[in-house]
Amino acid sequence: MKINADYIRGFADADGGWVAHGVALNNTDLNLLKHIQKYLQTLNIKSRLSVQQQGNYLPCGRLVIIGLPNLTRYAIHIGFAMQRKQQFLEDYIKHLSRPRRPYNPKDYDKYLQMKANGASYRKMAAALDLSPSTIDRREKRGTYPLDDEILKLVRQIRNT
Repeated sequence: MKINADYIRGFADADGGWVAHGVALNNTDLNLLKHIQKYLQTLNIKSRLSVQQQGNYLPCGRLVIIGLPNLTRYAIHIGFAMQRKQQFLEDYIKHLSRPRRPYNPKDYDKYLQMKANGASYRKMAAALDLSPSTIDRREKRGTYPLDDEILKLVRQIRNT
């Protein structure tokens, strides 16, 4: 069996769907999922394979693709043939790549003052109208640059 983008597209339409933050491909043939995962790696798409056993049924494998870079590469190289699944994928990529609220210098000064006074993330978040996780993320500066391929698709999707 030759695994290629067309095969995975059809497989995802039949045995694929959405999990909390990405695309999941499900099947009891674990070898098949491993071959699909190897093909995805050639496209620089990272995925995770897990196996679940329920009762006397065959073990079921789940190959999950999450994260903006991986989902965008998946949309570029494979995608879905089913329009509703493809639309959901594109909308989710738009959601993940939406512009974040810019820093307000006054907010930053207020943040620094509150931090110096030992305020909790919760108090700072309430005062700055942000979530505690946003404050934590901004402190850690846990962002990553998007590569050219991802930026190209994101711009294309935004302009449609």
